[in-house]
Amino acid sequence: REFTVGAKCFHTKNYHNQYQVELQGSSCCRQYLHTWPYKDAGGQSAGPGKDHLTFHTRVLMLTSLVTEIRMTVSCVAADDPVSPGGPCLEGIAFHKDRHVVNAGVIMQEGHLTLALPEEEPFLEEIIMQQTIWEENTDLFYGNVEYGSHKLRKRITYLKLKALGGDEVVFGELRPASSWPGVIVCEPEVATGKLVIAALGMARHQPMSFQLVNLSAADDPIAATEMILMESKLLSCVHISARTNLWRYEHEGGIAVEDEQVYDLLEALMSSVENVDPCHVELLPNCIQLIDQSTELNRPLMMSIFRIDRYLTNTIQTKDWLHIYEHRRSNWRKLITLKQLVALLVDTTTTCQRLMESQPRINVFSYAMLTNDKRSKCVAYLTFTAQVLLMVILTLAIDIKEFGVHQGSAFVSILMTAVVGLCAKSEIDNHFTTMKAFKELEVNREDPTSFRQMRLMDFTANVCMASFVIFLNFILLGSTPGYLDLVLNATAIVFIIELDDVVMHVEDDDITQVYKEKLYSYLEAKLDMQDPRYWGRYNPDEEGDDRRIDLHQCCFEWPESKGPAGDP
Repeated sequence: REFTVGAKCFHTKNYHNQYQVELQGSSCCRQYLHTWPYKDAGGQSAGPGKDHLTFHTRVLMLTSLVTEIRMTVSCVAADDPVSPGGPCLEGIAFHKDRHVVNAGVIMQEGHLTLALPEEEPFLEEIIMQQTIWEENTDLFYGNVEYGSHKLRKRITYLKLKALGGDEVVFGELRPASSWPGVIVCEPEVATGKLVIAALGMARHQPMSFQLVNLSAADDPIAATEMILMESKLLSCVHISARTNLWRYEHEGGIAVEDEQVYDLLEALMSSVENVDPCHVELLPNCIQLIDQSTELNRPLMMSIFRIDRYLTNTIQTKDWLHIYEHRRSNWRKLITLKQLVALLVDTTTTCQRLMESQPRINVFSYAMLTNDKRSKCVAYLTFTAQVLLMVILTLAIDIKEFGVHQGSAFVSILMTAVVGLCAKSEIDNHFTTMKAFKELEVNREDPTSFRQMRLMDFTANVCMASFVIFLNFILLGSTPGYLDLVLNATAIVFIIELDDVVMHVEDDDITQVYKEKLYSYLEAKLDMQDPRYWGRYNPDEEGDDRRIDLHQCCFEWPESKGPAGDP
């Protein structure tokens, strides 16, 4: 699950030149902070009612697990007008080996340090409390009063507890309350096996965390490959796009490396609301994303994975997506939306493994992919030629001449080593290709033809490649002439490489075939899904919307969430 802590949105409303601040999920959220009209004061604030303004100015996406966290805290009194909530978090530094990512003001001395276990560098608990106050700086020009009247939001309490039990705490946890000009927000708590995926910044001060809970992962360390863009080198990716920050703060979303996924999310939500069945809109809307995934667009793939985890968290907490037009029934629609995004994640993961393994395509594997007559004819012809040449070479060996010529023995040993490396490459490529094709389900269209091509590939690139190592040693050791040595050595290598030599297909054409197979893979997965997710719609209580028939689904909500009686 992926979610944020400390990024709750708030907005301001104008009541007779007074601005009321409302925070989601806070029982003490309503307090008049502003008593001066913005239009006269010329000040600015954050919130949907104030155009695009946000507290956050950027988000730092971490690229690796961290092993140490250092925090710098300001030294102010609890009643200081600059920070009425007391000490604030001024800076945070993430360490891994010799690599450091600094965010905010970092002091060499006086910082708080938390070391994470090397085996499992995860956090067990995070508790954060923030304070919002009005920066009421009054200025006078003649008889006219001007003031900034801007809102400030800072972390005034933070507790980080490592998985091993060590913890670091700063500030004082206070009851949620408010008084004129100040709001002390309710504490936010996150527990589990947590990874810090991103850090939200308000100019130079840390403000929020984007977290991933790996409690449900079988192998948390391996799961981080789908969370962090680079698992070894610690660095950060800066997210400062206005639309991204808007969603991060005001729409309850998460920061992503590529904003295309939010456009896809909105398109899929529209299909859930307006198209029956909605799954017909998945492939047309995600073709461009699949095409970019074949180019190993890492930021895009990470963004797709993040959206899937974000929907998981939204469903499990029985929340809603704020970009939905009708919030009252969002949690019902999210079940169907989650299924669509999960299918895209499955396809993207398969594409990632396929392109990262990069199997070398020969005539047999190309015939498996295309399944056309011409490719299969070329594969049959090539296999026949390989077998025939191997038989001829075997019959041409004069075993009586083996070891007679010293030069032949030396060349035989040398070339056997070279041929062994070639044979190993062919064997490894066969098993890599078959593993990739199994995940892509290439055998779905014509299983019989696929088995034939796979058998020929196995015979040529595993059986014959293994046999040719022994054959090469005997053949060259029995060859008397130096010119014959060169010809026989060349013939051996040519035979095992013949299926690669015959291939005359450009890389772009192979990539296009991969794309078509990925489209077919996604369509097949859609056909295999339970039709209850999008095949049965019931009118809601007001009769103006359609939703999934929850009584036909097996979704279970946490007992502590949602009104009593909900499924």
